[in-house]
Amino acid sequence: MIWRRRELKKRARRLLKECYWPAVAVCLLTVMLTGWIGSAGISAGRLAPESSGVEMSEKRLRELKKDLRENNPIADYKISIFQKQLNLLMMIFVITATISIFLAGLLVIFFIGNPVRVSSKRFFMCNRIRRTDIGMILYVFRNHYTVHVTKVMFIRWAKIVAGCLMLVVPGIIRHYEYSLVPYILAENPRMDTERALELSSAMTEGEKMKMFRLDLSFVLWEAASALTLGLVSAFYLLPYKEFTKAELYHVLRQNALESRLCDYKELPGFDTDLAV
Repeated sequence: MIWRRRELKKRARRLLKECYWPAVAVCLLTVMLTGWIGSAGISAGRLAPESSGVEMSEKRLRELKKDLRENNPIADYKISIFQKQLNLLMMIFVITATISIFLAGLLVIFFIGNPVRVSSKRFFMCNRIRRTDIGMILYVFRNHYTVHVTKVMFIRWAKIVAGCLMLVVPGIIRHYEYSLVPYILAENPRMDTERALELSSAMTEGEKMKMFRLDLSFVLWEAASALTLGLVSAFYLLPYKEFTKAELYHVLRQNALESRLCDYKELPGFDTDLAV
């Protein structure tokens, strides 16, 4: 089945019109729950200036040195040693706190963000058939697939990062090669890691350039979002793109079934179980 950008986006706009507010809510919740790593980085960055308030001010320290030097000749030396030790302790505290916050952010991304992202894909795929409640965003958690989905998505992320470390182009190729993994897991969260990656790679074979062009077709919307401080993205672009990608996955899924890359046991569809 050959797909065209205009047809996918036309169907996406129709679906978005039919369930606008639930789609917007799911996108906003997904962004909130998967964007903690940025918040962790900001918080870690703020620790350094805030920690300076714990240290003695230079002015107070100079006054203390002056007062003690008049009564004790070696006071200046002792205070200098104390200041160095205090600065070292504060540095260790800041570094430890920064690492802890960063690791906490990663844990949130992997164990909360990834299951939410996969569940959101299921929401948009299910809404192709009939209206689905926003509670679908908890699908992975409610059905106890959290650990497995987290593992698969982590390995997917690691493979994409490994591609980026080689060169930019291999990283982009890896990104599109494994871009269908969240949709595959949304349809079949029991699928093992190797098969999910293999199937995504097979389904995107020969389609990566078209998928790249599809993403480029949203560039004007991205510019409008930047000019409106993200309002366009929050209330239109994000759900619009999600429905478009859901339409794309549907086409590539049909192609995979017709070419026998997989069967209905692996990809059972979304019309048999729409329960949250």
